[in-house]
Amino acid sequence: MTVRAVVKEIPSFNNDIDVIRSESLVGGCGYEAVRIPHLLAFPYVLMCPVGSGVYGDYVSGELEKIGIKVYAQSNELAGCMYELTDEKGSSTAFINPGCEYSFSYADMQDIDPEEVYCVIVSSEVLAYDDGEEVLAAIEDLGKPVYFFHGERFIEVSDDALERLADLKPVMVLSESDAREYAQDYPLEHIHAFTGNDVLLLRQNEGVVWFDGNESRMVPYRDTMSLWTFVGAYVCARESGVDIGNGILFACEACDISRSGVDLKKRLAGMILGH
Repeated sequence: MTVRAVVKEIPSFNNDIDVIRSESLVGGCGYEAVRIPHLLAFPYVLMCPVGSGVYGDYVSGELEKIGIKVYAQSNELAGCMYELTDEKGSSTAFINPGCEYSFSYADMQDIDPEEVYCVIVSSEVLAYDDGEEVLAAIEDLGKPVYFFHGERFIEVSDDALERLADLKPVMVLSESDAREYAQDYPLEHIHAFTGNDVLLLRQNEGVVWFDGNESRMVPYRDTMSLWTFVGAYVCARESGVDIGNGILFACEACDISRSGVDLKKRLAGMILGH
């Protein structure tokens, strides 16, 4: 869950917050990553516990309205992200984490590995105590992995990153994310680390992808949500769409005005080569 608030000024330390207006909404990398698969009626399993408490009850109610099902459940308290923006446009965010970042290998025992085509994983789940179980589960599945950065990438251990690299994931990053790997984010360096495609999102420019031999650019003159992009890109690629068109479809899917019907027609056209 995310609470967005406009405040008179960004607070420092323990100062009171003078809220002008606020809104609550369902958000986070897990929800955003399955939003497009859900609109397209693709099968998916969302392993992100909703939890209990005020935040958990709100998220449960909203997801029920949308029709998104969460596979893993928890009786622990749910957390929340707070995004504050002042009247001058300055902003900050902080997280009150809850059970939504937890994971239990036992929750996967009823999932048939033969029905799993790929796995999408965020760095956020690897940064918490259950990161070892997440990696163990992905290793046992032995399926293609798509990895994207969350807010806590810097907290992921070197050992976890090495195990992730051994899975040869497709890496999807923003420019700031890429700098965590190497100065000036050379895509060759990142590709050498994982041995698979690297996709770099550049807001209002497009997406650069590197396949180990050369870099290519798919222009897109608008903003993109990294999390939404990943979910849409996976849908396209797992449907047999080539990388270039898969990237273009994922960019277009980031436009929240696009309906599920519209996106289905667009993806079908790419699959049929129209």
